[in-house]
Amino acid sequence: MAGERVLVIEGRAHDAAFLIEEVLRPDGYRVLRAKGRGDSVHQALTARPDLIIMDMDAAAVPGFEILEELAERGVTVPVILVTALRSEEVIVHALRLGVVDYVFKPFSPEEIRAAITRALKVGRTRSLARGVEQVNSQLERKVKELGILYGIGKAVTSVLDLEKLLNRIVEAAVYLADAEEGFLLLVDEETNELYMRAGQGLGEKFAQGFRVKVEDSLSGQVIKTGKPIMVSGPEDSKYKLKTGYLVKSFLHVPIKVRERTIGLLSVDNRISRKSFTDHDLYLLSALADYGAIAIENARLYQRADAEARQLSQLLAERDRAEAEHQEEITRLTYEVQAQREAVVQGLQEAEQLAQELQAQAVLAEQLAERLRARQVQAGELARRLSRPQPVALRLEGAVPGVGRVGLRPVLDTLDEGVLIGDEQERVVLANAVAARFLGSDAAELVGRDLRTVCGDERWSAALDRLQADGSSQEVTLWLGDYVIRADLSSLREEDGTRTGTVVMLRDVTRETEAQRMVDDLRVTVSQELRSPMTTINSYADLLLAESVGIIGGAQRTLLQRIKDSVRTMNSLLNELLIPQPVTGGRAGAGQGAEVAQLVEQAVAQVQADRQDKKITATRAIAGDLPPLAADVKIVRHILVGLLENAYRCTPAGGTVTVTARTQVREDVPHVVISVRDQGGGIPAEELGRVFNRYRRDAERVIPGVGSTGAELAIVRALAEVCGGRVWAESDPGVGSTLSVILPAQ
Repeated sequence: MAGERVLVIEGRAHDAAFLIEEVLRPDGYRVLRAKGRGDSVHQALTARPDLIIMDMDAAAVPGFEILEELAERGVTVPVILVTALRSEEVIVHALRLGVVDYVFKPFSPEEIRAAITRALKVGRTRSLARGVEQVNSQLERKVKELGILYGIGKAVTSVLDLEKLLNRIVEAAVYLADAEEGFLLLVDEETNELYMRAGQGLGEKFAQGFRVKVEDSLSGQVIKTGKPIMVSGPEDSKYKLKTGYLVKSFLHVPIKVRERTIGLLSVDNRISRKSFTDHDLYLLSALADYGAIAIENARLYQRADAEARQLSQLLAERDRAEAEHQEEITRLTYEVQAQREAVVQGLQEAEQLAQELQAQAVLAEQLAERLRARQVQAGELARRLSRPQPVALRLEGAVPGVGRVGLRPVLDTLDEGVLIGDEQERVVLANAVAARFLGSDAAELVGRDLRTVCGDERWSAALDRLQADGSSQEVTLWLGDYVIRADLSSLREEDGTRTGTVVMLRDVTRETEAQRMVDDLRVTVSQELRSPMTTINSYADLLLAESVGIIGGAQRTLLQRIKDSVRTMNSLLNELLIPQPVTGGRAGAGQGAEVAQLVEQAVAQVQADRQDKKITATRAIAGDLPPLAADVKIVRHILVGLLENAYRCTPAGGTVTVTARTQVREDVPHVVISVRDQGGGIPAEELGRVFNRYRRDAERVIPGVGSTGAELAIVRALAEVCGGRVWAESDPGVGSTLSVILPAQ
């Protein structure tokens, strides 16, 4: 790969000149030169080369001093030693100082090129290892944050001491935001002031006297607007939180109960110049929600306790007024007391269950966010792996004008395969990479018809299209263990006369595997998270129906928030399953998907992609089909997935049949859509695996199934999202039928 920066630490001038002029610059490397210890170390630290080549002459001591200083300064760039000293002691000492390879003088260009390739590979491996360490460090930080939030969530439902719990929330806020100080303020409704309820790092005397007016303070702005404030400025800036109390940065987050702001949670830095981030805001918002729940629970408990005390007092007065009816009054008292205890116990159980469900919902949302981040990383990895190598070759003009003898060595240096054909489509030139992809020898390919070098029918179809309209063609081929992307173009004279064909073959096996990993991740996320989301939603419905006890307005609001969060999570899962985002909320929300129109759209899309197979698509759509109660985009994706599978396994010139009919299940109308192919059928023992996830390289491919990865598994997951299901039927020796049933309006 050309373009890397190579620092050459010179020894003898003619050796360095030979290395630079005969090897490095012709191969496209960017050359940096240094001489002497000071210059060498300076350039290694400032220019950040990808490789260092050290020319060590008879005076080996300066070279070792350079290596020792580079090691002391933490430079991890791979080093190649070029030396005429064939001493085992010198080589061992150099390797201990970080040299990854060595070449003895005199050396050939091939020897130094091989050493450069090995050393650059070591450098890339080291860079990748550093990246992995950074990712692991970030994950460890996330795990600690989740552990703290989980502990606070449990404490909200188990710790009865409100003072202790609020102090734990402030301590967690200071730790998670890496702040110097933190405090929790509540509104005194009588004086319209904010007073301190809990704090850390402020000093007891200062905390006891901390009061600020709501009208003329930044803290009061949070109370009035209900929105957080995050402030940090230049190094010499300071902000006033209270008279005589200046800080360099701070973050205020509101504490809300039933959309009413009752206080705020804050962290600040008085000495450090560290600024707070949106991630800090997110963590403090979660802690503020816990604080709101704890405060509201305490108020509810105090209110219930006051009501119980008032009831007890009334009962006592009634006892004194009706002493003559002591026995009846005593019995009534026992009944009322038992009822009060049952109500209090039911209320506490409902509150505890609601809080646990909310904590689970928060954890589930964070898990989904982490998985989505992993998906982005997997997609980025796929794009990096698929990035083509630079091609230092541009063919212009017709084949007869190209000098084959001079061109062949250049083509053999490419990472892409190259085939050049004349106007009769006979191969006149092929490099070694193309021969490897096609399972042949380069010399054997020369003279063969371009159409015969590859047996894939898509190859012949692409050549036909190229010859018909002259526009460049792109086609993906499966050649043994390789997945190859072929780009076909015409060679022309200046007057436009076609003189031949040039084909570039690029290995996209890793890109294809990375895309399969992304699809696999979508299905995994859906299957692993949808079940707990359903459980959380069911428990919330159970509580809202008061099946386990009477709940109050505050608990009903919290439970409704849980259900809203579950709906949000389901929307995120739907977005993961479909390449483009699905709007309109929950799948299957009754958007009136017309079956006949969707079938025509899906058939047109798949036929446009599979024109070369000349497959006929027949339809048998019932005329009285009701609209589907499902998202249009989801249904279209399901139909395209089933049709893609049928087209893949049906031979060229065959027929694919699509049928749709109405079926009533449990008094609810449904629509059954079936796609039948002519792929020879699926063995009976394999029918249960058709819609499961499987790997091409890890399990056997199912006969009669065109999908080779997660496509049909995604179809199954989408059908389940809409409240439907999928199944497979087979006619051995003829074909198979894949069906989906979906609820109608």
